This record gives sequence, C-alpha cells and structure tokens, in this order.
Amino acid sequence: MSSLGAWHLVVSDHAGFDVGSLDAWSLTLTPAKAGAAPIRAAAVDLPRFIPDAPDGDGDGDHAVIEVEPPPLATLAARLGRVIASAERGFTRLEIDAAPRLRELPRRASVVFVLDVSRSVPEAETAAQLRIVDAYLSHVPDASVELVVFDRTARRAFGQFVAVKDIAAALAKARAAGTLTGGNGSALEEGLGLAATALQGRHGPTRIVALTDALLRTRFRNALADPALAQAPGATITHLVIPEQDSEAWIRRDDAHDLAPIADGHRGVLFAVSAPEGDKALAKTVLGLVRPIAIDHFAIRGVDLSEAQAVPETLREGAGYRAMIAAKDPARSVVITGKIWATQFRRVVRHEPGFDAATAAFVFSEDEHDGLTNEEMLRVAFAGRAVSPVTSYLATEPGVRPSTEGLLGEEIGESIGLAGLGLVGAGAGGGGSGAGSCRRSRASWPRRRPLRRRAQTSERLEGRARARDDRRRDRRCPGDERPRQGHGRVSRRGSLAIDASGRRLAIP
Repeated sequence: MSSLGAWHLVVSDHAGFDVGSLDAWSLTLTPAKAGAAPIRAAAVDLPRFIPDAPDGDGDGDHAVIEVEPPPLATLAARLGRVIASAERGFTRLEIDAAPRLRELPRRASVVFVLDVSRSVPEAETAAQLRIVDAYLSHVPDASVELVVFDRTARRAFGQFVAVKDIAAALAKARAAGTLTGGNGSALEEGLGLAATALQGRHGPTRIVALTDALLRTRFRNALADPALAQAPGATITHLVIPEQDSEAWIRRDDAHDLAPIADGHRGVLFAVSAPEGDKALAKTVLGLVRPIAIDHFAIRGVDLSEAQAVPETLREGAGYRAMIAAKDPARSVVITGKIWATQFRRVVRHEPGFDAATAAFVFSEDEHDGLTNEEMLRVAFAGRAVSPVTSYLATEPGVRPSTEGLLGEEIGESIGLAGLGLVGAGAGGGGSGAGSCRRSRASWPRRRPLRRRAQTSERLEGRARARDDRRRDRRCPGDERPRQGHGRVSRRGSLAIDASGRRLAIP
C-alpha cells in the first residue's frame, strides 16, 4: 500500500452536551523493504478541541487533523501489465515527481560573480543585481560575497555579509568604485576568486556567475576548471546569462558553449529574463536556488507513441500516466533525466499488486471496447473488476443474498428438454415410455442459481404473465392436476408444447 498523500484522523462527537479534546495521536508506517526502519509521524498541533454534537444525529461537525506523509524521494513510479489473450494485453505506467525535489540550502555561503566589462551596459548590470536579490529572497539565512570581473577580478565586499546587510554593502562598494568596469572579460579570474573565497566555509557552498558571454577570443572552457578546483568539493556552480524581455522567465540551455563549465561542477547554465518591477521574478529564479524539475526526462522500454506525449521536463509535483495496448506488455521500463547536472536513472519493474490494478483500469478508462467477451472476462477476473461481463454483489458477512423481486424460475430453476420422455419408443434423458411425461428424479437438470439483477417494472410484469401461462399449461396428457417439476409438457390438440413455448410434434 502506498503512503503517498495526506493521512487524516477524523474525530466526531455523537453525544450532545459533553466536552472533549484529542491530546495525542500518531501514525506508524512499516516500509515494504526488508530491514527498513518504521516511519512514525505524530501530530504536533495538539490538544485539539472536539466540537460538541449538534442537536440532530451528531454527524454535522467533526474535527480533521492532518499529518503529512514522509517525503517522497525524487520520484515514485509504478508499472503494471495484464494479458487479455495471446494477441492482446495492456501496460499501465504511473509516474509522480516528488512535491519538492530538493530542499533549500540552509545557512549557505553564496558568491555571486558579476561581469562588469565594457560590453555590459548599466541596464544589464542592474538586471544582474535584480537576479541576485531574487535569489537571496529564498535563502534569507545565507552569507553572501560579491566578486566582479573585467580584465581582472576583485571582491566587492571583502567579506561574507548577511542578506539583510546586502544593500549597505552594495552602496559602500559603489562609493568605492568597485563596481565600475573596464576592458577585458576574464571569466576564469572571477570564478577562481569566488572559489578561493569559499575555502574554509562551512555548510552548503554556491557560486552563481552572471555574464553576457562576450568573452575574449582566446577564452577556452578548460581555463575555468583549474579555477573552480580551488572551491570546496561539494560546491555547485551555475552560469547565468541575462536576457532582455518584458516578462520574467528562466530557461536551461545545455547547448550553449559555456554550458560544460557549469555541468562539470554540478550546476547548469540558465538564460534568465529579469525585467524591472516584475513581481514574479523571485518565484521564477527558484530553479537557480534548488532543483525544481527533472530535465531531459525520458522513458525507455515501452512504446508510448499512442500515449500522451512524454514531457521533456517533469516538474516537481507533476505526474505522467500512460495506458498502452500491446501484444506483449512491458515488464520493465527505464526512466532517465537530469536533476541540475546529476544524472537520474530509475528502473521500474511491474509488480503483481499493480498488475491487478492495471486490469481494473482497462474498464475504468474504457480501454476494453475492442476485447471479446472471453478477453474481458479474463481481464476482469485478474483485476476483480466490474465489467460488461462481470458484476459483484455486496452483502453483510453471514447473510445470504436476498431473492426478493426474483421469479420462481430465476431462483435455482432451469428448463431443459433433454430429460423429456415423449410418445414413442426409445430412451429420453428423463426416462422412457409411451405417452408418459413422468421422469426419474435423478434425471432432473442440476439447479444453478442465477445472478441477481435489477428488474424494471415492465420486465417483472411480462415475466408474471409468462409464469401464469406456464401454470395453465402445466398438465400431463389426461391428467388435470398440476405437475411439479421441470421441462413440463402440455397437450394442445395434436401438438406438445414445452414450458418455453416451443412446439413439439407428436406422432
């Protein structure tokens, strides 16, 4: 059973004029994986008052206490397969990304590297600083340093400062002329100085370098590798290229010439639009602060050409569903992608429990139209599902199904002709003889109870009339008394008519 979702404890009061409270409750989940420690969640917003019952039956009010489930690790996926026949089957794939792929870094040390070369106009420098502000809105407990570069690199603050002190530190740097640019664009110098500044820092470390990418012709990506090698081992380095647009947006660009620098140091190259006054900017740049999507998302091992398109990017909290008809349903699939620069790969194999659910989905999602009755029956039994050829009757334990509303012939009664002994010589299934409609009790057809089904009033009336007709015809030749049994014969003139109304010639 999956623990995904929210668990609720509903407490309702069914007696009036009393008081009460819920003082504690917890939930313990036992993972299916052998050796895994149990997961225990406990409510913390307690005690909770339980509202008194209303004047009626006490069902009007209730208190709902919610405990969130344990966090989902990156992605959950299920694969199911069901066989309808040798030629037809179905595969179902369900994928759900975690509501939050990664947490925000806590007490991080962040160095922003700004390009202040002459190719960067003042408006673009302002856009770089807006990106810095938007980034820091997500990590208010971070410590920040600013490095600027043109032909050379220099530290703008000279120390790490708290987020709340950024404005004052920037004003001081401007007054000192530190932010004034010059000739040259030595990106590797800025990256190297940022890496050096992070040495000895504790906690998460980040470098975010912003540049117009108009570097000197002799620049090579390989120059950045030894510069960044001086940073702590787990440092994540992003490159950001500001773009001019009227709306805020962010786009991953792995095809850019500078992208390998970030990819080789756990980061990504992003193009970012940061227009002045756009309130959505902070939310837009969240992907710079922590991963919010699985990029280059792909599924291998199953033909999805007839299913909904696979998204190139699977954002956190999003899902993917596919129901595929196939002669040989998939037994496993491989899910791949990238979370920032980290490769993601997950092999998903079909599970018996979800195989049964897949069979039920065949009917709930109307995938059964092309199946024969035999194929539908096989799939319905596999999923224990209600279908055009199966149904279920729910009764209380120990209680036999009611026969109310059913006619006599529907309750364990069947009509057959094989047991009739008609006029003439020879053996009938129900005995032999001349002119007798009696038969041995052992030859009666086995009674098979029929499934109860809802009857409309018109059908009930029609069956009642048919029952009365059969009662009138329920007589043997020369006998005026009603005969009890099955497959009865009545004589009308020179014909024998069985209980179903079929005429049988009598010599």
